[in-house]
Amino acid sequence: METEDIITKLKKYAKHPLFSGSMIMIVGSNSANFMAYLYHVIIGRALGPVDYGELAAILSIMTIILAFFNFLGIVVVKFVSTSDKEELHNLYHWLSKFALISSVIITVALIVLTPFLSKFLHLRIKILLPLIPIVIFGIYSFVYRSILQGLLKFKEFVLSLNGDIFSRVLFGIIFVYLGWSTFGAVAAIAIAFFVAFLIAKLSLGNYAAKSGKFTRQHEMLVFTLPVMVSSIAVNSLLSTDVLLAKHFLEPHTAGIYASLATLGKIIFYGAGPISWVMFPLIAKSEKGNRNYRKIFLLSFILTLIVTVVVSLIYFLFPDLSIRLLYGKEFIEGKNYLIYFGIYMTLFTLASLFMNYFLSRNKTKVVYLALLSALIQFVGIWFYHHNIISIITVSIIAIILFLLSVIIYYLIDKD
Repeated sequence: METEDIITKLKKYAKHPLFSGSMIMIVGSNSANFMAYLYHVIIGRALGPVDYGELAAILSIMTIILAFFNFLGIVVVKFVSTSDKEELHNLYHWLSKFALISSVIITVALIVLTPFLSKFLHLRIKILLPLIPIVIFGIYSFVYRSILQGLLKFKEFVLSLNGDIFSRVLFGIIFVYLGWSTFGAVAAIAIAFFVAFLIAKLSLGNYAAKSGKFTRQHEMLVFTLPVMVSSIAVNSLLSTDVLLAKHFLEPHTAGIYASLATLGKIIFYGAGPISWVMFPLIAKSEKGNRNYRKIFLLSFILTLIVTVVVSLIYFLFPDLSIRLLYGKEFIEGKNYLIYFGIYMTLFTLASLFMNYFLSRNKTKVVYLALLSALIQFVGIWFYHHNIISIITVSIIAIILFLLSVIIYYLIDKD
């Protein structure tokens, strides 16, 4: 009887939306991650440390710029998951117009700032030009994929995601081996974002049929500001160290640091889909006054398992991990890989806590993330002698953030 009860409970958990949705998202997103890192294996080896350092700088710029719009994804998921059918049509059209206006503004800003970025990061202007289509289609892709996520259409979500990465791999390899070097790799990313945009838009065709006035604009805008702050802070914690390493370290060492950062992000992107599934489920549970803490605790356990497993691999097999992805040219970074694993494990857990609070409209936590990002930036600016010093600053910043959100969770009685 006890065995039957255990089997029944296991089946019940397996059918839980958190587990079924997480499985789709983990398998789908990690297949995309596999292709993404296959891309880095081939492109990293083809470019070498110096040119790969340039590509990493471009990717970091892209991440920081899109952070200003990536925040919209969390807002969209929140409102899509709590809207009725009619509101969804109106929300779709309102967001499409917002994305168009934002694309125009950011394009003008990029044109103005390109000479400065070229000088600060020691990059040719030609390499920076593909950032314009990357940002335009990136904004639309984030918006439409977020709608799919809020609708719990995880299959369509991962299809768009994989279309993006597959195109990045395919065209990146072609362009680099045609001799286009870093410019070719960046141009491939622009094409990939267009593919992702197209797939996501086609998956939402029914919502483009009709529209009315979206009446929850004020409510959405009030929620947008703190979410924007959180996304900027999170993306800063993911990218600022790479940019500052490129600025302060000599080119070869900056390339080694970029390879470590890319390997470290496997942890975040590997466990991240659990948070993507958790967010709309908790938002719906919060609205219906269901047990959202249980959903969070299950999400925390799953996230902890994934992050610890990958970190252990980095601890036990650092040499193999780097050789498989980048080859022997980058092997000198093996002594630092576990420290990046620790940083990204702590970062992933802290991000999960923050998304939990945001899904419940508890937005003050975002300012803790912003403080952590500022500590990281200021710390690296004054303490950047070598790779380990930069990683140490990042670990200290994220420990302070994680401890803060844990305390907030423990004292939260709602």
